[in-house]
Amino acid sequence: MLRHLLPASVVPARRDAATLISGLPAYQIALWPDGWVLETNGSVLIQDTHAMAEARRWYALADRNKARENGRRLMSMLGIDVPRVILDLSNRRFPSQQVASVAVQLVAREWVEQRRRQLLQAPKRALLERSICWRGSRHAPEMESETVAALIRGLIRVCVGERLIPDASYLVRVCPRNGYGILAYRCELHVDLDRQMAAKVLDVLGTALVPWNRVVARDGGSVPLIGLGLSARHRAI
Repeated sequence: MLRHLLPASVVPARRDAATLISGLPAYQIALWPDGWVLETNGSVLIQDTHAMAEARRWYALADRNKARENGRRLMSMLGIDVPRVILDLSNRRFPSQQVASVAVQLVAREWVEQRRRQLLQAPKRALLERSICWRGSRHAPEMESETVAALIRGLIRVCVGERLIPDASYLVRVCPRNGYGILAYRCELHVDLDRQMAAKVLDVLGTALVPWNRVVARDGGSVPLIGLGLSARHRAI
């Protein structure tokens, strides 16, 4: 069980990486690299990965064009091969890792086994992909723009109260973006501070935001779902 909780930043040697992946629960293989939240009570919450979100869009397009089979073949060519039955599990909560694993195997056993074989072809690279992913303990999926803005404003008040950032007039503007298949937010801060102090504000708020943020894997890199930037008069960070 302990190997399932290995810190994401640790990427072992190839043989050890293969052993680790071979022993992972089926639900983690099906939702690789970051499609689950293992909660403190042992339950598992399933959320979309980037590949799942992309697959959902392709399925919707195929349905509109009445070309399901052609759509599935094209998705496979693009490396987006996620069965619909796996997508249907998104936002479901299972009471344990064992129950989550049984669920994915009941609906897509052969596909899950194929996914494990694919990961084992390059186990170190697979674990490196997982290592760049991180979920905030208080992250809430599908937040509204105003919810994100209220969160940022609340963190500003706390940081000002703790004297971590100056007591100034802060304006927060949130722009939702769906370019990665999973909804993200660009938060622009407008504040009358010099560049150095404004950069410090971003650093402090970025740290304060960590429990509510999430990072997803895309094309070998990581993308934060809530990004912070300075106003037009400052260079974005």
